[in-house]
Amino acid sequence: MKKFNIKTIKENKNVEELKQLYQEKTLRLQLLQQFLQQIQSNLEQLNNTFVELNNLKDNVESLNENEKDKESIIQLYQGIFLKAKILSLNNFIVGVGKNVLVEKDKDELLKFLDVQIEDAKNNFESLNLQYEDLKKEYVSLYEELRQLEVELNN
Repeated sequence: MKKFNIKTIKENKNVEELKQLYQEKTLRLQLLQQFLQQIQSNLEQLNNTFVELNNLKDNVESLNENEKDKESIIQLYQGIFLKAKILSLNNFIVGVGKNVLVEKDKDELLKFLDVQIEDAKNNFESLNLQYEDLKKEYVSLYEELRQLEVELNN
């Protein structure tokens, strides 16, 4: 029969507290990892949006009067196109949300795109800062867990 004294009881309590702390930190680490993955996915989407908006702006800027009344191919959806004739290079129809369409001339459209590009850039930078902060927290927490493992195994 094993004898328990106050010291043994305190050591067992300490081990249990360490185990509980380890479990809590492990859960926090897993949650941080999931959150980092989600942020990384959002960063990729923002980057894609930024690239697409810049390409669109370049395309709009490259339109000139020589292309008026010419036949063109308009993409309706991925892999689905429509032959169409460009009637005007100064009347762009822009969706501004909630099924609302607004007509804009070329200069207005370019200004609109500049705002969209700047918003995408600012959102990316802000989210990237958040990502970096969480990544530091993740690394720190990971190191704490390794130290707890050492303590628990001793």
